Amino acid sequence: MWDKSDELAASTPSLLAVDVCTGSGNLAVALASRHPAARVFAADLSPEACELARRNVQHLNLQDRVQVRVGDLLAPFDSPEFHGRVDLLSCNPPYISTARMAGMPAEIISHEPALAFDGGALGVRIIQRLITEAPRYLKPGGWLLFEVGLGRGQQCRIASSRLANSKQ
Repeated sequence: MWDKSDELAASTPSLLAVDVCTGSGNLAVALASRHPAARVFAADLSPEACELARRNVQHLNLQDRVQVRVGDLLAPFDSPEFHGRVDLLSCNPPYISTARMAGMPAEIISHEPALAFDGGALGVRIIQRLITEAPRYLKPGGWLLFEVGLGRGQQCRIASSRLANSKQ
C-alpha cells in the first residue's frame, strides 16, 4: 500500500484519502503520518471503534488532518465533497466467512467484536459492496486498496471485472 500511496502523494500534493472499516484508525493515522499534506477521513460502523480511532488520532496529534465518522461503509461520505474526488480509498474489511467464525481460535476473535471479522456467507459481502460503491467516490486515476482473505483474490478480481464491464 505504501508504494501506491507514495506514488499518489507525489503526483497529488493535496491527497484526499478515505479509510473505511477503519477500526482503531491504524491505516488512517499511518497515511496522515506518512503524507503530511494529505487530508484523511475514516469511518467505521462501530461507534466504539470510532471513539478508539479518535483517541489514536489525538494521541498522534493528527486531529487537524484526520477526521473520523461513524457510519456504514461509504455512507458517511455521501456528499459532493467526496463524489469523484477521492484519490485513495482503503479498507480492511471483515473477510472471514460466517461458517468459519465458529472455528476461529479464541486468541484471534475474543478481543474484538464479531462485526470486525464476519464477512458474510462467502467472506466477501463488504468487499462486494465496496467494489460496487467505490467508483462513485474515486476520482479518475484514484486507487481502491483493500485486504482480502486467503483464497478470495480471484472472487474479488471477477467482481471488479464484472463491475468494469457493466459500466462500459
